[in-house]
Amino acid sequence: MKFKRGQIAMAALLLFAVSFYTGQQMRRAEPQPEPMLTNEDFIRFHVIANSNLPEDQALKQTVRDGLLERINRELTMYAIQQAGTQSGRIELTIEESRQYVQEHLQEFAEVGRQIVRNNGYNYTVTADIGARYVPEKTYGNVTFPAGEYEALNVVIGSGKGENWWCVLFPPLCMIGAEAPEEMDAQVLGLYQQALWDPRYDQLLQAAQAGQAGQPVELQLKFKSLEYMKQLSQQ
Repeated sequence: MKFKRGQIAMAALLLFAVSFYTGQQMRRAEPQPEPMLTNEDFIRFHVIANSNLPEDQALKQTVRDGLLERINRELTMYAIQQAGTQSGRIELTIEESRQYVQEHLQEFAEVGRQIVRNNGYNYTVTADIGARYVPEKTYGNVTFPAGEYEALNVVIGSGKGENWWCVLFPPLCMIGAEAPEEMDAQVLGLYQQALWDPRYDQLLQAAQAGQAGQPVELQLKFKSLEYMKQLSQQ
């Protein structure tokens, strides 16, 4: 039995459609890998000292402690308030953390200035959030690759000294290597419960394990932070 050229073409087209549909269904049925973390999934926190003189570096640490205490207290309450007005569950997202930071930049700067004055110095203190290039850094036992990150930057005086840094979101500053010793267990539990995104699980576990844990070198997909560049220039 001979087939006309049109019939052969139609049969080929039908076979292609069936094969394509079957392939799509099989791919949907297969377990999909979790999306890779990118530099857009973090907010860093930097406190830059006036100089590398011992007294300026000590002042930097004092400013850091005061700001961490304030951010920890207020961000906790922010997450609780969000739960009370929305889904009923405590949840902390990078968007909410960014909004909190943007709304409190002037307050962060004022808290820093007050700490500086209380310690007998008259340095200026500024606070901004924007895109910053950061070299490779190890926090606890987690290594972050070099690249651009969104960051809250607090600069003391001329800002020519070495900086202290941590990760504000996810809140490793609160539950990781730099967590205050007096951190309330209930607050610690709140932060752990608030991060529903499973992509951060390995990072949080490594940070909480401290230097004794298994070292983790993050593999990040880097994206251009054009929006944050524009924000930092405003």
